[in-house]
Amino acid sequence: MIINEPFMLLLNLLVLPLGLLAFYNYKSGKDNIDKAGVGEDTHELKEVFIVKNFFTYICMMFFIITISLALSDIRWGNKRIEDSRNKYELTFLLDVSRSMLAKDVKSSRLDAATEAVKYLMQNIKNADFSMIVFKGQAVRLWPATGDVNAVDLFLKNLSPGVISTAGTDISKAIQLGIDSFVLPARYKAMVLITDGENLSGDPLAAADMARKRNIPIITILMATEIGTDIRLDNGEYIVNAQGRRVYSSPDMKMVKGIARNSQGKLYDYNNYKNISKDLLGILTGFDDVNLGKGLQAVKEEAYPFFVLFGCFFLVLMLIVRVWPWQKK
Repeated sequence: MIINEPFMLLLNLLVLPLGLLAFYNYKSGKDNIDKAGVGEDTHELKEVFIVKNFFTYICMMFFIITISLALSDIRWGNKRIEDSRNKYELTFLLDVSRSMLAKDVKSSRLDAATEAVKYLMQNIKNADFSMIVFKGQAVRLWPATGDVNAVDLFLKNLSPGVISTAGTDISKAIQLGIDSFVLPARYKAMVLITDGENLSGDPLAAADMARKRNIPIITILMATEIGTDIRLDNGEYIVNAQGRRVYSSPDMKMVKGIARNSQGKLYDYNNYKNISKDLLGILTGFDDVNLGKGLQAVKEEAYPFFVLFGCFFLVLMLIVRVWPWQKK
């Protein structure tokens, strides 16, 4: 189950103040009936008043809850629809921050990342690839192309120096990636290659936005979970303002959240080669690619169900209010 507009659930907070208002209305009405006098008619009127107010509030409460659930765009289960897409369009989001120079993965994380890009471009067929590099800012390095050889020069010259803005903001790369897809009738995905460090922005919110656009983020963690300090090619270590070595380790909760929130999948530097065979399953929603051939699994919209129940409780509330409950 996914919730595309979770803020709409805040409408449920209206239940409490409306409940207090209903109680005040009930108390005022009851006092007025008590002042009217005693007798069988008064006693019957009080019973009807109590019943009407109770059921009116209950119906109103369920109406608010069901409508807020409808507006939150909840989707659950899977339904199969015909899939007319016939080609892949993948955008690489490559982290080029200074922490990618750490050497806990091969000669460096950045070298391993460029190797991953080359491997995926060579082994994912019928696809166009674009590249976005990021640190504190995100820059599109090349537009969608199927020419693997043409981008080799770009990959050879990648370094943290290609972007002057310091820091790491994964959310800016994701947002630029979302905006970069323009070709219709294609399987779309982003491949985020990062060491799992983020210093600004909200990557999880950006991943939610990618999911709403049906663009999963396949995340490759290009670092060991325990991390390491960062030694440059000249043998020196990157240090902080206090002169201590900077230690770089991934935020595992964040990288897992990016893959989960976007309905993508998380890989690491050891198993990223599996992406080429898993890709169609990720993009169609089918674990069994043969079963999903020519089809796409999408979440079913639940709002008609909640709107129906909301209307039911609204009509019931009106009936409770206008129905003549007194004995004739």
